[in-house]
Amino acid sequence: MDATTTAPALLLRPWRSVDVPALVEACRDPVLRQWTSVRVSDEADGLRWVESQREGWTTGDRFAFAVLEATWPCRTATLMGHVVVLKGVARGKPSAEVGYWTAAHARGLPGRGRRTSRLLPPVRPARRARCDPRRAGLRRPV
Repeated sequence: MDATTTAPALLLRPWRSVDVPALVEACRDPVLRQWTSVRVSDEADGLRWVESQREGWTTGDRFAFAVLEATWPCRTATLMGHVVVLKGVARGKPSAEVGYWTAAHARGLPGRGRRTSRLLPPVRPARRARCDPRRAGLRRPV
């Protein structure tokens, strides 16, 4: 599927400090607060949260991505949500879990909310993530 005006391109990339204002805004949504453990009320909370996402990459246990709606030529991007791969959720077994949330303004939009619920295909990584499942000790389920 190609990006169109009704199904724009989505971009996954690790969280950055420049994402904090949009993160704070997304976390004001009462529905998001009801269904997730994300508690970001201000810029300081947002910076701590982004840093905790970076720590997950460093330890190799948590690979978190900002989901952005990119505009050509990628000069601007709108935060649409968050997706995370958690490694080792089943103690003693190679396993992973995927979690996500969608910003309120992205829910229910044609080609956007439904895309997120199907693990965001097609998604174009900003750069190849250093998260090779084989290096992380994970195998494809059978």
